[in-house]
Amino acid sequence: MKAHLIISGTIQGVGYRFHVKRCAHQHHIRGFVRNLPDGRVDVFAVYDDPIAFEAFLKELDRKSQNFIGMHVEKIEVQPEGKPGFLDQGDFGPAEDFQIRF
Repeated sequence: MKAHLIISGTIQGVGYRFHVKRCAHQHHIRGFVRNLPDGRVDVFAVYDDPIAFEAFLKELDRKSQNFIGMHVEKIEVQPEGKPGFLDQGDFGPAEDFQIRF
């Protein structure tokens, strides 16, 4: 299964892509994360277990209690099979999650 995520909030310049990669490894998600020019973050996820994917999404939803740090405002999920979904490939083993620049 695959999903495309667009994440918005205060998430660039605070280590968010590394957080996404760590969570992806923890939940056996393949794919990539990259910053977008407009300040959002783009994630493409390939997964086998929908429960692990839901846990991955929960961990991505970081809320900062102070003025400095990650703060996710919105996660848009576009699952495979829905209109507008753009497939980015299959990727290799479960450890294959990339930070793209």
